[in-house]
Amino acid sequence: MRNVPVACAVLRDGPLYLAVQRSPEMRDPGLWEFPGGKVEPGENVFDCLHRELQEELGIDVHIRGALRAQAVPLGERRILLYPLLCTLSGGRFELKEHSDARWLTLPELVQLPFCEADLDILEVLHHPLLEETRWWLPL
Repeated sequence: MRNVPVACAVLRDGPLYLAVQRSPEMRDPGLWEFPGGKVEPGENVFDCLHRELQEELGIDVHIRGALRAQAVPLGERRILLYPLLCTLSGGRFELKEHSDARWLTLPELVQLPFCEADLDILEVLHHPLLEETRWWLPL
């Protein structure tokens, strides 16, 4: 099984989180996800996330913490997902690869069809004591 390291942004603005919809050209078109992408060789997850968000959305973020990394088996590959808690710090928001983006509350997020790899993140975000648990690590 091939391991694919992926960094994703759990981008928050008050009670709202950013979700993006995969375009018809992407794998799993129409599904929603937290933005991010594959970690390139020689790149760490933080640099990857900054690069991916610039390439896909034209934004800059401040990484504030991390949720527990997880391994998600998907067919012949295993996604090693590194969810990073972020706030928007700059840039000019523009959809370059995705077909839609929405700022939504947690109850609204769970109504969307999310990619399988991101489902555990949604569950963790709903934990009433998220910031007091080991799921969240401040940076």
